[in-house]
Amino acid sequence: MKPYRLIETEEELRKTADEWRKLKELAIDIECENNLHHYGIFISIIQVSGDGKNWVVDIMKIDKPKPLLEILEDRGIVKIFHDVSFDFRILKKQFGCQPKNIFDTQIAAHMLGISKVGLGHILQEEFGVKKEEKFQKADWAKRPLSDEMLDYAYKDTSYLIALKRRFEEKLKEQGKLEWAQQHFKAIEKKGFDMPDYQPSDVKGYGNLESEKERRVFHSLFYQRDRAAKAANRPFYYIISNKALLRLAQNPPKSAEEWQKMRGVHPIVRKWSRYFDLAVKKAGNVKITERDKKSRLPASPSKKLVDDLKKKRNEIAKKHGITPFMLLSTEDVDRLSSGESPDFLLDWQREMLSGVLKKNKKQAFSLKNQKLYK
Repeated sequence: MKPYRLIETEEELRKTADEWRKLKELAIDIECENNLHHYGIFISIIQVSGDGKNWVVDIMKIDKPKPLLEILEDRGIVKIFHDVSFDFRILKKQFGCQPKNIFDTQIAAHMLGISKVGLGHILQEEFGVKKEEKFQKADWAKRPLSDEMLDYAYKDTSYLIALKRRFEEKLKEQGKLEWAQQHFKAIEKKGFDMPDYQPSDVKGYGNLESEKERRVFHSLFYQRDRAAKAANRPFYYIISNKALLRLAQNPPKSAEEWQKMRGVHPIVRKWSRYFDLAVKKAGNVKITERDKKSRLPASPSKKLVDDLKKKRNEIAKKHGITPFMLLSTEDVDRLSSGESPDFLLDWQREMLSGVLKKNKKQAFSLKNQKLYK
């Protein structure tokens, strides 16, 4: 008998969700496609473990996974993840779902001062379990999924509940459980948007010298995206970013030249007329780039940043915490720019109270000296 159950229909999912509703906690993990083998970003499977049982839900075969999404948003059940950042973004983008009542074992690891927080390393250290690496870049959109891949997948959640309990006990012993819980509650309120990939996100875009080159690049960027979708291949399989930048500066003069192009996906030659039109119509392109301005109202003083980081590191070391859990780089910049510390969590403000008072005085002094811009 297999140590997991594969859920492939809406009826199976509905019945299984009835089982999940009776449990107090569930471990969750997601495998997805992220422009690695196919076009786009989408969830392939969701692994669930609870009460000694394991399930693998084939999201690609279930059009309406509403019962599972309702479980994820059910405040009565603790959902255990290891690093929620990408999982929450893709859940929000694909289904408009934001899980509630969570416990992130990676955050717990940082609160405990563990330096290597990858799930594979932690499982090896805590349970002596070696995580297979060969499936980390596997094609999870390929069907049927092999038994070997499914065996790999369910193991990602099968130890998470035990890990959560072990970390929870350590956090209690060190007086840090309330601190971690504040982070978990803050995550529930945070927006996890996944912005679309924009032309201006491409490395080297800023080196395009003329408005004409930028317009051609925009036009080719979106034409490449349409071709990638049609071919069901990642966009960089069609034309690499470096090649696209070169083409924006010196584009082919005709469809015939596009047909002769080498080092690109065959669909480029097949769609030569469309790529040629993209260049010719580039003059009509309206460039609407994402706002690239800093979120900070002013540039922070380097001295204040360095002083704040030094104090943060000293306090974090004293309490056995990964420094950025106390203050992230963005937090340091915001505080060094004179912003109120109200955005910090209660435990962070309490631990940093003396440092924050000193920082506020220094920032105010710099403003008066007109060194703060």
